[in-house]
Amino acid sequence: MRATKVEAHEKSFFDTGVDSGGKKHILTPFEAAGVPIIGCKLQNGDTSFYYQEEVPKDRIVVHFTQGYLKGDVDTLTKPNNRARTHFATFTDAQYDATIKLLRFLTAKYAIPAAFLPPEKRYGIVNDVAEFRGITTHVNYRKDKWDIGPAFDWDQVVAGVTA
Repeated sequence: MRATKVEAHEKSFFDTGVDSGGKKHILTPFEAAGVPIIGCKLQNGDTSFYYQEEVPKDRIVVHFTQGYLKGDVDTLTKPNNRARTHFATFTDAQYDATIKLLRFLTAKYAIPAAFLPPEKRYGIVNDVAEFRGITTHVNYRKDKWDIGPAFDWDQVVAGVTA
């Protein structure tokens, strides 16, 4: 998809709730800890694409997606989908949203607002299971590269720990 088309596709999704696969979603705006959020549930009630139970959490694993919201929602809500990933760069608005989301999640789940040191951020960390804080996909698997060196960690670390 051309970048010039993304805004229209996202507007279409927010206006209709229909993703690029034709699935209808119920969109419900709300706020949690000062963070505006839009809840998104499939109208047909299918929840097979995520785990329902809530368990204690020790870390947040940051991923990022590429493309456009309408298509990403379609991909991420396919029945029994738990393994897909996509990649992209971040805009200032996305950095701001990422910071707000990480602050919300660290507070909600009592996860330390701690980050791996710079020399460990871009590769597999053998003892990552021992780390309590914020990690990324690349820290777990050698075939993943999100989040890579183009990501402005300094901005995120400063925003989350402020």
